[in-house]
Amino acid sequence: MSYMALRFDVEAEDADAWSDALLALGAFAVEACDPRAETAAEIPIYAEPGDHRDSLWPITRLTGLFDAGNDPDATLSRAAARVGRSPPPHEAFPVPDRDWVQATRMQFEPIRIAEGFWIVPSWCAPPDPTALNLSLDPGLAFGTGSHATTRLCLIWLRAQLTPSVGGPMSAAGPSQGANYAPSGGSAAALAASVGGQFSVLDYGCGSGILSIAAVKLGAQRVVGTDIDPQALAASIENARVNAVAASFVAPDRLGDETFDIVVANILTSALLALAPLLASRVRAGGRIALCGILAPQADAVIETYRRWFDISTWQSVEGWALLEGVRR
Repeated sequence: MSYMALRFDVEAEDADAWSDALLALGAFAVEACDPRAETAAEIPIYAEPGDHRDSLWPITRLTGLFDAGNDPDATLSRAAARVGRSPPPHEAFPVPDRDWVQATRMQFEPIRIAEGFWIVPSWCAPPDPTALNLSLDPGLAFGTGSHATTRLCLIWLRAQLTPSVGGPMSAAGPSQGANYAPSGGSAAALAASVGGQFSVLDYGCGSGILSIAAVKLGAQRVVGTDIDPQALAASIENARVNAVAASFVAPDRLGDETFDIVVANILTSALLALAPLLASRVRAGGRIALCGILAPQADAVIETYRRWFDISTWQSVEGWALLEGVRR
């Protein structure tokens, strides 16, 4: 099946009405984007749940996807009548049918996290069969290794679980403001205190990637938790594919256990709200890694967690910060 795309720019205040009109006239989907994306004039938009500011660009580009037999000029005229605006300048172009599964797969290649540390989709051969390879396919749950926050957490976990190998992220990409090993003591000291028998809690496990990595890096007990049942299901399946033993449960099934290491790669708003709970999960002398934090938000998170932890920024990459704390 072939398709026709209809693309035009509108003011942000009208974008929802135009989108609704296109959908009512048979569009399979409508995309909204910044018409200046990938230029110096691009306007990044960041938002978190609960934000009430505008979430569209002042001028927003809409692209509607229609059946190939659709008349774009007539469709735009009818949409304009529904919105109460004049038809804007537009372009229409064919979108050929594709093997979308294969096309999606082509977007994902093995990701080098650091020397000897890779994430490899199941349809790819490992670039280095002798490396620590995590087999992971993109799916419904967050965490494929492509995002800077996931990479930061993986490098941090390696630094804790194999301190002779791990360290800041210089091997995996540019870093700014690295601060490795805070005042609470070194990763080697933590390893010595538990005899290398680490327990790890992955709070907000998503795809389970951090839990799986923790097991492969040598942790003895690993528990992942998430409020999303789809994330738990994805984590269980990904652990099976990687042949690792990790437990995945809903947060209310965690019990009262404390852990040597807690890692939480979730939104800043959630990290702030969950601070007392996450602190209660880290044993005295244990470590916490907090990620999913935009660098300008780091100070607020540090201030909140300072009540329980000696905490500072471990590293910032691509505008995202990972905070490391040692439980007092």
